[in-house]
Amino acid sequence: MSDDAGRTGFVDLHTHSTASDGTLSPEGVIDAAQRCGLTAIALTDHDTMDGVAAARTAGERLGIRVIAGVELSAFHDDHEVHLLALHLTHLETLQRRLGELRASRHVRAEKIVEAGSTVFLENSEHVHFYTILSGWAFRYKILEDGRRQILNFTLPSDLLGLQNAIFKTMKHSVEALTDLTLCVFDRNQLWELYTNHPDLAFDTTWIAAREENLVGDNLVSVGRRTGIERVAYVLLHLFSRAEQLQLTKRDELRLPVTQQQIADALGLSLVHTNTTIQRLTKLGLITWKQGIFLLRDRDGLAAIVMYRYEDASPRPFI
Repeated sequence: MSDDAGRTGFVDLHTHSTASDGTLSPEGVIDAAQRCGLTAIALTDHDTMDGVAAARTAGERLGIRVIAGVELSAFHDDHEVHLLALHLTHLETLQRRLGELRASRHVRAEKIVEAGSTVFLENSEHVHFYTILSGWAFRYKILEDGRRQILNFTLPSDLLGLQNAIFKTMKHSVEALTDLTLCVFDRNQLWELYTNHPDLAFDTTWIAAREENLVGDNLVSVGRRTGIERVAYVLLHLFSRAEQLQLTKRDELRLPVTQQQIADALGLSLVHTNTTIQRLTKLGLITWKQGIFLLRDRDGLAAIVMYRYEDASPRPFI
């Protein structure tokens, strides 16, 4: 490429700065370009041109030509497409329109998913992640021979698809237990959330950390607890979560989980799970009939599993 003075040299037409998801400031990008022997760069931050003016000032100082550019995120048939635009003019007008575009992505969109539907499929790529506004779901993985391991059950306020926002593909599947109402987020919003909305970013991190803690509790159940302890734990845990969300009525909960799903979550056979539930019923601890779960003796059930109740402080709801 030759510049306005007729000089030739190497250029980089796709660079990001801290104006979007880069690690260097606009001035830092220019400094790096000089060290690499470049004669020109295009600053193409995601959906913003906030860094162009600072980059051009630094470029004039160091003799680096700065081309105004932007990387636009778009979607086609649920696939993400990135468009690179270069040599842009009318920067103030364009920057205002880009600001409107970013703001529009924060308008809350909702999605309804029917019970039994797949929300995410393992190893697939999706452009969205979600917060559950209402309904129940479960995360799971399936082995090549068809055996299923349910990782955990999800309730309102839980995040679905955060892995997809970070790793670009899902590492597990998600199925709706009931009809779900989901709050929809563009996965590209995650970086902007951490950059511009620290309170929401903390809430997201809190939820992710809580999920990590639940994975540890589930591993303890599968690895060390007896069959009756496993069943007692998951039933008391689900009731406690639902109670915090005001989904219970006194000691009663409409529980949309089957015994087979309990078995798949605990690494037990269906027969063993059914026998254990009957045993808990005969002990006067629970009743579970036709989808209605009654917690008859909370302390007695907690004693079996040495259950530690969670902090009752409000859980973040994004």
